[in-house]
Amino acid sequence: MVNSLRYVLKSVLVSLFIVLCSSVFLTAQETKSKFTQRLNWKSDFKAMEYLVEVKNENSDEIIEFKTEENFIEFTMPSGKYSWRVTAYDYLGRKSKITKWKEFEILKAMKPVIKDVEKSAPLKKLDSSTIVEIPLLSESISDAAKVELVDEILDRCISGKIVDGKAVFENVIEGDYKVRITNPGGFSCESQELTVVDNSRIEEEMRLAEQKRLEEEMRLAEQKRLEEEMRLAEQKRLEEEKRLEEQKRLEEEKRLAEQKRLEEEKRLAEQKRLEEEKRLAEQKRLEEEKHLTEQKRLEEEKRRAEEERLAEIRRKKEERRNRPKKDFYVELGADLLTGITDDPLSKVVEEFKPVVDLKIEYLPKKIGSWKLGGEIESSFEYLLDETNKDYDVYRFVVPVLANFSIMKEIKPEKMYAGIRAGGGLSFLCNKFVFNSDMRSDSKFLHVGLAGDAQLCARYVINRSFVVELNSACKYFRISGEDIISVSAGGLLGWRF
Repeated sequence: MVNSLRYVLKSVLVSLFIVLCSSVFLTAQETKSKFTQRLNWKSDFKAMEYLVEVKNENSDEIIEFKTEENFIEFTMPSGKYSWRVTAYDYLGRKSKITKWKEFEILKAMKPVIKDVEKSAPLKKLDSSTIVEIPLLSESISDAAKVELVDEILDRCISGKIVDGKAVFENVIEGDYKVRITNPGGFSCESQELTVVDNSRIEEEMRLAEQKRLEEEMRLAEQKRLEEEMRLAEQKRLEEEKRLEEQKRLEEEKRLAEQKRLEEEKRLAEQKRLEEEKRLAEQKRLEEEKHLTEQKRLEEEKRRAEEERLAEIRRKKEERRNRPKKDFYVELGADLLTGITDDPLSKVVEEFKPVVDLKIEYLPKKIGSWKLGGEIESSFEYLLDETNKDYDVYRFVVPVLANFSIMKEIKPEKMYAGIRAGGGLSFLCNKFVFNSDMRSDSKFLHVGLAGDAQLCARYVINRSFVVELNSACKYFRISGEDIISVSAGGLLGWRF
């Protein structure tokens, strides 16, 4: 029964709080306005109808409500009430009646904190600390909840109100706000105040004073020691001054003796220098004679070197003025990077070396372009060991006649161009069988061939050139199509 009453009171308070939060006007007129309350009870499956009686404890007035639900909603002013529920079955008979239960409807008041001190002292109490904060407030319920809020650390300390003071335990120093919440749900916060531990401040002041006195004593001792050091330093300086005077007199005597010796030494040195000067003059004359002879020899050597360099420049100029050469013979190597439509070999994904021989003649020149022809022959050696029954050794020797077009990029140094043409290709296949029946077999095929090339040529000197090229070649041998793509470089000689 007690639990049911608590549940009913809680439901009434929650409903009242929701209504108050949703209407500012009703809150302002709370002494005259009435709000909707709700009573709930456990339903009875035999009941068809319920009779709810609500009695005002002050006037003993009873108000009745009939409903088929297990709750009622009504409006009553604040005060203390009792209620009970009577259940009726489907024949209209009373099947069950509850005992009277008390509940209270409270006024929803908004608390107000008018003023609070800016600081509050922290007091020691046994093993804990307390702080008492005087409040100037109004509209605070006796059951109001009071809290000390630390917004920085996001924590709340619950307390109680005693004789107009908010009392809190286990509080540490810091900045706080006092929050008061009435049972109706309304709350307010004070301005920020600081909780100060006066005992700590007094201890800090005592330690500071003690430290100040110790510092004064230290300074006085330091001043005494400095005075003693000053007197000792003064005495030391006077002794040094006396010793310096004595040393000065001795130094004057020593300098006079030294001056006499230096004069003697100067006269001896003067005599020696005069002798050295005579000898140096004699040596200078001999050196001048030697340098004159050396200069004459160096001049003869310089003229001979100039004549040699002039001869070298003349020969270079003769080589530079030689007529330009248009006939090239090149020998080099390429890398074979692809063969297709060739059932006799499996070297499509490998790199194979190719030896090239080229003879090129470019007699025609139009601006920076050179036109002419080329005869090319290459030797390719391929080995296929993928067949289990036999190994294949292949020799491909195409002989091609190409038309060449070369662009002169840097005069007599760098060229780029294209070639294209056709000719004959000679293919020799040698099959080496793994069986004991036959040892080997050779086949020689002759067919047509064609190619297209891109090349870049750099002239090292007037006789040697380096060429980089990429070519696509086509061979038609015994009804088979062979296409190869190669890239490589050649070192050539021209005349």
